[in-house]
Amino acid sequence: MVPRNKERRVTKNYSVIVSWFAILCIVYATVNLYLIQVNLWTISSVIAILSFIRINLGNNFFVLLLNYLHQSKFVLRFFIQTLSLSYFVTSIYGFISIVKVLPIVDKSVTFLPVLAISFLFGGSAIGLFYYED
Repeated sequence: MVPRNKERRVTKNYSVIVSWFAILCIVYATVNLYLIQVNLWTISSVIAILSFIRINLGNNFFVLLLNYLHQSKFVLRFFIQTLSLSYFVTSIYGFISIVKVLPIVDKSVTFLPVLAISFLFGGSAIGLFYYED
């Protein structure tokens, strides 16, 4: 039990800056998918909304919301892992879409920055949707 005069320490397993940047890339990917009329924009928008809820309201509210939707721990864990993978893939797609529209003549110079930011997005996806039983 936490004493009343002491605040409970909450550790975050992700970088908030990288997570917000990934959400901005997801929003760009959602708009891009909507404009080229691909129906995956709906899934991308749900990922952006759930990620926004997770960052702003915290893990407890997020897990309670998902527990309210379904009681099975297997389904909950599968949903969180799928959401984490979708967050990662959609943020990379959005970032690559942003890089493609930049006025750079030789696009090969963007390989290493895209690779490095992909690792950051991967770490953010793992930390953001980390779930313990």
